[in-house]
Amino acid sequence: DDKYGFVPGSTVLDQYIISFYWVSAAFTISGTIGDVVPNNNVEIVFTMILMVLNLTLFRYVTGEVSSMVMRADEDTIKARAGLEAMEVFLLDQRIGPELRESVRQHYKASQSNSF
Repeated sequence: DDKYGFVPGSTVLDQYIISFYWVSAAFTISGTIGDVVPNNNVEIVFTMILMVLNLTLFRYVTGEVSSMVMRADEDTIKARAGLEAMEVFLLDQRIGPELRESVRQHYKASQSNSF
């Protein structure tokens, strides 16, 4: 008893659907587990659609998280560049160490989400 359709008497359509199911399961890495397998063409096509939707949703969420991390890194780089430019300016203007530290702390507090 072969549940995957490659038995004598299977139509060409059955074999193509089974083949596409196998490819979908292999590419989405979400093949069937255990005894819960699609048994007819409608179940197989429905399962393939769910696998593709699952993969699409997973990749979308992963992409959004990656974008958030990259934006946070860019903000940190900009904030540190601003701090460095401010340090150079304060030194060029011969601002005293106490005032420099006060300005530095204020800048860091105003950029608290970036550090």
